[in-house]
Amino acid sequence: APINYNEYTGRDRSIIGKADGGGQKYVKAANSIEQFVPATIDRSAALSIEGGCTILCFPRKVTLDIAYYQMDHKTKRIVQTNVIYDEFDKDFTSDDYELHVKFYPLNYQELIIKFAFSRNLFLLLFAQIGTATVVVAMVYWVVTRLTTNLENPPPLRLYGFLSIIIPPAFLGFILGLIPVSVATAAVFWLLKGFSVFTLETDPTGRNWLFLPSLSLQYSDARGDPDDLFISQQGRAGLSFVTIGIVSMYYTAKAFVPDRTSSAQHDMPRGYYDLGAREVNSWKRSNLIYSSILMGLFLVIIMEWSFWPSFGVYIWEAIILMKILSIIVGAIVDAQIGDNLLSAPVMTAMGLVQGIVTMSSKDFMDFLLSYIVGFGFLILERMYIGPLQSNAFNWLHSAVVKAIERLKEVLGRADKTRSSDGDGNQISGEEATETLEPLIGSFASYSCDTLSLLYTPFIMIVVVVFRDEAEITKLYGIKESDMEFYVLFALAIIPFQFIADMFLQNALELLHGWKILEYLEFCNYRFQQRESRWKPFENANTIDECIDESFRSLDQLCFSSQYYMLNTVHVNAIVYFVIGCEMMARAKYNLFADPATFIIVSIICLFCAFLKASMIGLGNLLGVWHVKYERRNRQLQVLQNEEPIIEVQG
Repeated sequence: APINYNEYTGRDRSIIGKADGGGQKYVKAANSIEQFVPATIDRSAALSIEGGCTILCFPRKVTLDIAYYQMDHKTKRIVQTNVIYDEFDKDFTSDDYELHVKFYPLNYQELIIKFAFSRNLFLLLFAQIGTATVVVAMVYWVVTRLTTNLENPPPLRLYGFLSIIIPPAFLGFILGLIPVSVATAAVFWLLKGFSVFTLETDPTGRNWLFLPSLSLQYSDARGDPDDLFISQQGRAGLSFVTIGIVSMYYTAKAFVPDRTSSAQHDMPRGYYDLGAREVNSWKRSNLIYSSILMGLFLVIIMEWSFWPSFGVYIWEAIILMKILSIIVGAIVDAQIGDNLLSAPVMTAMGLVQGIVTMSSKDFMDFLLSYIVGFGFLILERMYIGPLQSNAFNWLHSAVVKAIERLKEVLGRADKTRSSDGDGNQISGEEATETLEPLIGSFASYSCDTLSLLYTPFIMIVVVVFRDEAEITKLYGIKESDMEFYVLFALAIIPFQFIADMFLQNALELLHGWKILEYLEFCNYRFQQRESRWKPFENANTIDECIDESFRSLDQLCFSSQYYMLNTVHVNAIVYFVIGCEMMARAKYNLFADPATFIIVSIICLFCAFLKASMIGLGNLLGVWHVKYERRNRQLQVLQNEEPIIEVQG
């Protein structure tokens, strides 16, 4: 920021005094080095000197390159300064050189890249980008409406979709974010609380609580002051990983509850308990195992994004990650076998793909990557996603037919297998008219919605733990500039929601789905649920007409409970990734740290206490409350096996 005469000279008056501090007075008072405009040195011309140019090598031409922002007709603000050395020689007897000064204004795009504009102007720019996405989505709906094959196409129902989609998504996200935020704040207090409470008396945190006094290795007698930040960085990573794994455990139990049905009550007690527990335990373990594997895979993607040339090839990287997500999604679905359980796993992958776009060459490329990503989103949501299963089925059928054809040529054709294949093909054609494609498409959209809401939060976490994660440092983003990344992630949310409503209407026109009617039915089922926690309902309430992999997803009705569970589990995977990055940057060995057992124990106990507190608070406030009268009536209906009708006179 610009400084005045008194700050530059360190004087309180225009005349020299005893209390003058010079320019150093302002430098010492500065809160951050980012208050200063850095001057970069360019001596690339020295590389052409034979024998090297490191000692007794002098530039004969020096260019001071100053770029500024013309704020008004009188005021200029320096934005960028470069010092360029050129025309080197090794003649130490000469002290001649030429000094050239370039003083020029930056254009609009360059000022955006340098974050030279005010916050309000950036918000206006973000609003323009958001409006453009809405216009593109609206034009797409108009084109789809004019070219639809439906005899009675549904009208444009923006408010209907907004009122049925947004409230449960926001409520579930907020409810899931509350325990996550509390746990994150606890880790901050445990490891970095000194930066808030004892910054003046203990700026390095050497005396904060008890962890700094513990050595980093069992072999060390006591803590080394030089290892203070490394231990803090590694232990922060351990804390994040622990929160992630504990959250996976809790959400796995909530995703896969123990259900009962009337048929199961007739079975022998021991047989039912053993079978149900084994199946549920396997599903939960498989979810946790898949989540950890996905986390490790996302760590590789994060490390890839730290490649210095990643920002140069950001467009190729985006395309590659989109293709990769389709392949990985098919693998995850095959591994987990339940679309409800695979939803948070794939959402985490989409989130990390969004985070790595911050490694773009500059902020302008970051904004353009969002625009390009929105174009891919339309293609994926309208065509690739709905047709993906058909494409895989066609590919599988083609491979099977090729194998059968090869067997016929070799004289070993299997007629029974061939007839079965024809029957499967017919059933596949009938399956295209079922509800599964609609549920799968909206599940994909719900994952995108959660990513949209969660992105600003994880950006704030990365800023708060900037020194530990080092993600923005490796991306070359200054701490003050991260404000604009967070502002963009927040400002784009309402525009993205409106654009999504146009796309949902376009999906109805393009594929003939009754999405709004299905969501209204889901909302009705959630309001009329028998149990306070929807997954705890009797197993007889599950719609067995739907494919088995979609049943649990359909049972949660895309309610606030669905979004809450996804929020916590997605955060668990992302925290696992960030924690691994912290430990990798610090080269931290958790098995050699005496504080490992203490930190893991504290966080596990705190998470258990936090879970019990959140449940108790929810009971106290009546969150997801089911009225006693309706629950009592439903119990009577189940006992009498016929409805009880009250006639009011």
